[in-house]
Formats: sequence, structure tokens, C-alpha cells
Amino acid sequence: MGRAGILVALLLPLLVACGNGRPPTNGVGAPSPAVAPAGDRVPGEYLVLADPALDADALRARLAPYTVRAIRPLGPGRWQVRLEPDPGPAALAGALPEGLLSIQPNYRYRTQPAVPLRAE
Repeated sequence: MGRAGILVALLLPLLVACGNGRPPTNGVGAPSPAVAPAGDRVPGEYLVLADPALDADALRARLAPYTVRAIRPLGPGRWQVRLEPDPGPAALAGALPEGLLSIQPNYRYRTQPAVPLRAE
């Protein structure tokens, strides 16, 4: 068996185990949404990915066009901010201030009910 045959023999079981070619489901047969519905976002809360050199004061200055009510660090260069009133994701989707890499709404995620495994 050549290299290609060995590679196929090693990868084929992995590919079969990883999925059946169908989109993931929520456990009851319906496709899982790729993006959380708009109603599942926390109003006024956004997750900001920024230059790790920015501190809370610098981040507040970059977001000066909005009223920043709270800033919480989530790790180097990662922040959770609360803006009031909520400008909405569309208002924040434009050009980002210098030092900010991305801003996205903070979505609520809920655990799905456990689905028993079925024998096949």
C-alpha cells in the first residue's frame, strides 16, 4: 500500500466518525441556527475585541460617540461593554475606531435539552 492508500485508510474512519454529511440539528431534527436570532441578544451589551495594549480608559475614549455605562475585561484585548441607550448592531457595524478589531452583540445562549443516544 502506498502513501496515499495509508493516508486514506487513516482518514476515512475519522471522516465517517465526524458526521453524516447533514447539517447539525438541535436534537429534535430541526437544523441548528448558524447565528443566534436577533431577539436573543442582550440589549446594549457588546463584546469588543481590541488591541491588547488598550486599557479601560482608552476603550471608553474610543467609544466616546456612545454612552458607555459599564466595561468589563474578559481577557487580554477582550471586553464586554454596556452602551445606553443601545445604538443597535447596525450603528456599530461601520468603520471601527483605531485599536478596535471587532464589535459584536452579546448573545444569550441556552443549553439544549439532553437527547438520549439511540443504538443503531
